[in-house]
Amino acid sequence: MLPRDRAIKVANHEKPDRIPLYGWVSANMSEPITKAFGSVAAFEDHCEFDYAHLFGGPSTCVGEELQKAREASGGNVSSILDGVVELGYQVVHPYQESAGMDHSPYRRRYRSNLVLMGGLDVQTTIGFGKMDFLKTEIERVLRTFADGGLLFCTSHFVQSHCTIEELTLAFDTAHRLCGEVCQ
Repeated sequence: MLPRDRAIKVANHEKPDRIPLYGWVSANMSEPITKAFGSVAAFEDHCEFDYAHLFGGPSTCVGEELQKAREASGGNVSSILDGVVELGYQVVHPYQESAGMDHSPYRRRYRSNLVLMGGLDVQTTIGFGKMDFLKTEIERVLRTFADGGLLFCTSHFVQSHCTIEELTLAFDTAHRLCGEVCQ
């Protein structure tokens, strides 16, 4: 399946061959990635990112009122999800647990209307040297969405305190599990 087709299947609430994968890695990690892989594009290819080689992340389509609501929310956009659905959006990014956004209420109430883009929290999970915790969290999130509804990626740009070893472990783990959990 082509990456575009995979992402469209998820946006249409259909089950892909694997969960789509992406990471906002170039802003702070270009130098160590280039040193280890030759280029950011080579790292993205190694991980088989599904929306790679873009200008640093997927484009956003945010109306002025929605942007004001997002800024006022402090990162937790749970209270405005009904409005997001009414406006016709299909994807919410980021949906960040560390901002107080639990996956369970989303799955009960919005699963048929919205797809989450996120899952790898840059504030609590990646970049802290806790390799076992990192792998466990990636697996927990991906298994939660084994039946669809997720475009797996970082919640924001990976921060510069993340090591290349941790970044590689995170995305190698995610790549392996993105396919496994869909079987």
